[in-house]
Amino acid sequence: MEFGSNLFEWAQSQAIPIFLLIYIVLTISCIAKRSLFGWISVTVMFMLASVAVFNPETISDLGQNIFQRLFG
Repeated sequence: MEFGSNLFEWAQSQAIPIFLLIYIVLTISCIAKRSLFGWISVTVMFMLASVAVFNPETISDLGQNIFQRLFG
């Protein structure tokens, strides 16, 4: 039984609820301040961060595609 791999699997399974909770807290904060621009900024930031955190292969594929189009 490997403690490190089990801890990583547990943290990975808990990442989505924690990510969602942080988003909800920041959204409520922006709503309380009546800051539409702040809410839009938080939403865009979390959309980009969710792709980077939960599907990093997409970012590397995107980088490879851009490189091939520019230099290939």
